[in-house]
Amino acid sequence: MSLLRGISQTEIARLNKRGIFTINQLSYTFRPRRVKKRAKNPAHPHYFALQALAIREQKIFVHGSPNFESKETRIYLDIEGIPADQSYYLIGLLVSRDGVVDQKSFWGNTESNEVGILMELLDHIHQYGECSIFHYGTYEVRALRSMQRRLPQAYSETIDRALKQFVNVHSIIGPHIYFPVYSNSLKEIARYLGHTWSDSNASGIQAVHWRQRWKETQADSTREKLTRYNMEDCIGLKIVCDAVEGILREQPAPPHHSLTFVHTDHFEKEAGQRGKFQKPEFALAEFDLINRCSYFDYQRDRMSARSRWPAKTKAEQPRRARFSHRNNRIVEVYASRCPVCRSKN
Repeated sequence: MSLLRGISQTEIARLNKRGIFTINQLSYTFRPRRVKKRAKNPAHPHYFALQALAIREQKIFVHGSPNFESKETRIYLDIEGIPADQSYYLIGLLVSRDGVVDQKSFWGNTESNEVGILMELLDHIHQYGECSIFHYGTYEVRALRSMQRRLPQAYSETIDRALKQFVNVHSIIGPHIYFPVYSNSLKEIARYLGHTWSDSNASGIQAVHWRQRWKETQADSTREKLTRYNMEDCIGLKIVCDAVEGILREQPAPPHHSLTFVHTDHFEKEAGQRGKFQKPEFALAEFDLINRCSYFDYQRDRMSARSRWPAKTKAEQPRRARFSHRNNRIVEVYASRCPVCRSKN
């Protein structure tokens, strides 16, 4: 179960106490939880049991009613930086508008160029007007908020307006869409959907290593490798967004038309059949034998036929009434001397 990204050791220990040690066992424990009608802000947690079920059956499960709205112009954003220094040196954009896809990269050689590339980014986004800006996770929002303090007042207000158009795709996938993968990272979901990266070792940590190497060598090949990796992240984000939109509309577009997805509503219908008088169905024939044997033991231990009428019990005697003692006089006790100093005062 430790292969599932995000599950804590405390949760694993709790499941182990219940006799659940593998992902296959965990997949049989999912039960849909109904949301209270009066809940104003219902919580949408991530169910690891449903994630395990998606892996076991190799299907995509849709849980709840996710909302995925987008404008005609769509921008896919990915920012590369060094978290330890809070520096952001590369911004990639993939713009889809009227069936045409454009790519744009903003590169900063030094930390002093970071403000400049961010201003170029905001000017480039401003020309599209109303649009949807997709990103994956909270890294991009935190990066813009961190850079906002270093910008002029006019650009600072532009960031506030742009953030209102941001759409975090991870917040939609996490609680609502369960792909048959071990984590909800962008790379793992995009690889499941058929996307590949040029470098097999491409990752965020590897990008930091490439940036450090470029600072030392100033090699164009390293810079080109970073730019390509950043743009492939944007392309992977677009592939994931298109797949999510098609799944929610129940009409996946090519090349995702062969995706197999199921909504968890049918689990609730099956759960509604529980409790009715019917022959139970078991996954294994041995469980049927155990159930029949336990039912026989219940009949033998709990059910019996009376051979005679039960003996009459003695009538209970009425309890005596309790008398309460109440204070009916006041007694005053005076001392002629103080018990401590023996004074008469």
